[in-house]
Amino acid sequence: MSDLQLDWLEKWASGDFISDLATGRPAPETLAELPVAGQPAALDEAALSHCLADAFHPGCEVTWPIRHRSLFRGPLRFRRRPADVPEPDYGLVLTPAVALGDQGPLSGLAPGDLTRWMAVPWQTDTGTCRSAFRMFHTSESLPTFWPAHVPNQVLSEADYQVALDPGQPLTRRQEAFATRRDWFRGLGNDPNNMVTEFHQLGVIEARPGPADGVPLPARMFVESKPDLPLPENQPDPAATSSGPGGDRHEAGRLNPDPAGTT
Repeated sequence: MSDLQLDWLEKWASGDFISDLATGRPAPETLAELPVAGQPAALDEAALSHCLADAFHPGCEVTWPIRHRSLFRGPLRFRRRPADVPEPDYGLVLTPAVALGDQGPLSGLAPGDLTRWMAVPWQTDTGTCRSAFRMFHTSESLPTFWPAHVPNQVLSEADYQVALDPGQPLTRRQEAFATRRDWFRGLGNDPNNMVTEFHQLGVIEARPGPADGVPLPARMFVESKPDLPLPENQPDPAATSSGPGGDRHEAGRLNPDPAGTT
């Protein structure tokens, strides 16, 4: 955490703040509850409050250019390139000297200029980040990169259906719920395959849990597609896991979100 964040927390912990809990207005639940003049700022806050920020290397919403003061005309305000001024042709090689120069691409922004530095699709970046773990022979599911935005391991559709099935023994249902599949399993060993295999990634959906009162969560987060076949030449994780169905973490311990995602 930054020194500023730590300072705020220390003041809060010591009681050095103004308590407006009893007198403050409740937060609006819809945009329409705000005055029209306040709605643009609310939209900005709604988008930015979900961002990760911090290092921007490579970043999730925006990457390294955001660190440079040349992008800004004032606090939190970007410097714009006039609409009638086209961006120069920088040639075949964009050198650091040109990129950071007074007339370079970071001297003013047009629509799309902030995100054009990202991977396409941007999730390729997180796949590349995780690939570094292989060099150290550690787990690729360590929650170090964007864990709130990009799942490492997921509850699959097939395991979810077993967890819901009242015809299955309770231990089997609990085992199925505790099973986690690698979210990147459809991409093989190269995270850059995401460029061509993006459709192999599931979307995480909130689903209702069992309705028959068994001790399982009432709400689960499930990968929105059937199980994928294992890529060629990739070992079956079930062969080395503690049970059938793939890598399994005990819900509520290694998995910080017991409803289905790591």
